[in-house]
Amino acid sequence: MLFAMTYLWVGINAIRGATDQRALGGYCLLVALLTIPYAVKAYQGGDLGWAFEWISYGILWYLFYQLLAKGNAGITGITVTMTYFVGIEVLITGWVYLYGYWPFGNMWPFSTALSATGLITG
Repeated sequence: MLFAMTYLWVGINAIRGATDQRALGGYCLLVALLTIPYAVKAYQGGDLGWAFEWISYGILWYLFYQLLAKGNAGITGITVTMTYFVGIEVLITGWVYLYGYWPFGNMWPFSTALSATGLITG
């Protein structure tokens, strides 16, 4: 939901031609902070792949915070590079999950949800 809200906010700002992105930058700090418990949960569950993903998401959203809320234009290059990195990382993760090759752990986000629904046990 956090990522969906971020993209919705960016889209609305683009449609209305907003030039002041400081509020979105502040929201990006919230997203960056909230990735920390997810990374910890994935790590504690033995899923180093998802822990790495959440850490990289948090770094990217913190860079967005610095760029948009703080106006730190000096990090534009690293933010663009990190955006490409995370995009490629998500592409690879999605493909690996789709074909069942996740080597890092117990597929924590899915196994928890499926256990709660009773679709899998254990």
